[in-house]
Amino acid sequence: MKKFTKLFVFLLFTFLLLCTAAFAEPKSFVSEGKYVLGCLDSQKDAKAMGAIDAKKQAIEEAIKYLESLPDVKAAKLTKDQVRTLATLMVSVEVLSEDWKKSGEISSVIIQIRSTLDASNIKDKIAKMREDDQTETIKEMQSQLAVMQKELAELQVKQQQQLTLQKKDPAQLEVPDIKKLISNEQKQKYENVLKNVFALDFLDKGYMALADQRWNDAQNVFGKAIELNPALADAYAGMSYALYNLKQSQTALTFVNTALKINAQSIRSLGIKALILKDQPGKISQALASVNNAVKIKADNSRLYRIRGEIYAKMGKPILAQKDFTTACKMGANDSCKKLKTLRQKS
Repeated sequence: MKKFTKLFVFLLFTFLLLCTAAFAEPKSFVSEGKYVLGCLDSQKDAKAMGAIDAKKQAIEEAIKYLESLPDVKAAKLTKDQVRTLATLMVSVEVLSEDWKKSGEISSVIIQIRSTLDASNIKDKIAKMREDDQTETIKEMQSQLAVMQKELAELQVKQQQQLTLQKKDPAQLEVPDIKKLISNEQKQKYENVLKNVFALDFLDKGYMALADQRWNDAQNVFGKAIELNPALADAYAGMSYALYNLKQSQTALTFVNTALKINAQSIRSLGIKALILKDQPGKISQALASVNNAVKIKADNSRLYRIRGEIYAKMGKPILAQKDFTTACKMGANDSCKKLKTLRQKS
């Protein structure tokens, strides 16, 4: 009887633990971002910049929270992987905007509530590892930081240009200020601002892909491309969204554009392989594309999963099993399931 009671208590405790992990309450953070307006900034642009800064603060809070979770500790993720997880998991809601003016300086403070749903965190970690967007997101955030720094430097130059002309911005209307700044400075500032917003849309696109909101992803990647037609990752993201919307031919056009911009992108090569494997007579081209990607980066589980799917479709189960095994050992749960299914059929 005692043994039965102990077993019952143990099973109940285990069940409660699993339930807690699976149905944990979402964690919310309130954070603020500030942006000081330059001579050429509109209120709309300033609000967007303030929101970008607020989300940056929110991600830092989300990282601290994720690092405290037992499942995240057990997964032994790198700092960059935790940051990627936080970036993809955080959803944002703007709570308020507060405009301030001190002398000639105007600023806006944007307050946001960010929410992180840590339920089924193990599955989310496995998916993050398999999608392997860590390097892409790290590069995007690095570029964003560079662009923000460049904006600040350009604002200082604009102020210096006004000072040299002995003009006090506090005594001038906005149209008059803009006339005093050189066209070259205006164009450069506008281009940097566009690049910042393009990267922000790229970030939103990755979040939409992670949530499988394909139409939303298509929309925001389109905005990123409109602002920066040379942003290869935006074309790749658009392609993947279109592929999941069953628009494979258009998806192929976008991924080919991405590869024209960056022929060494393993993400683009992998997406191209995914698209081609489902098109009649294109299986060999699909294999060539994913093989090129594996040559560039041999430790990407997603590429092995894609190649495993291609080999399975080519009727080469041994090679397929080998690639699914490799991906499975890297922590890709979907590949583990595919491996199990393939072995059962053999």
